[in-house]
Parts: sequence; structure tokens; C-alpha cells
Amino acid sequence: MGPVFYLVTGLAIFFIVVPGFLWVAVTFYCKSKRKVIHNINWIMFGIQMLGILIGVLLIIFGHKIV
Repeated sequence: MGPVFYLVTGLAIFFIVVPGFLWVAVTFYCKSKRKVIHNINWIMFGIQMLGILIGVLLIIFGHKIV
């Protein structure tokens, strides 16, 4: 396993994990400021699913891209 494997795995983990942290942060920010962002859960769910898709595609095809 070379450095490409670790790079691709790190990027995949980044794209899978970071949207979840972003979702929690935006939710807490909205609650603390009492600002209502309509459909924020659906928007963040879409971003989370997109991140998971990118992460899975990186795991599958990442060694060919890099």
C-alpha cells in the first residue's frame, strides 16, 4: 500500500465525515441565533449523501484517478 492509497482513503473519509460535522454545526448555529432556514435538513441531507457518494467513488476508482 503506497501513498496513493492513503491519499485516496483520507479524501474519502474527509468527504464522508465532514458534511456530517457541517450539518451539526449549521443546526446548532440556527438554533442559537433562532434563525429559521427552511428545509435545512433536506439540504444538509443532500450534501451528506453527495459526500458519501463522492467518498465511495473515491474508494472504488481513486487509485485509477491519482
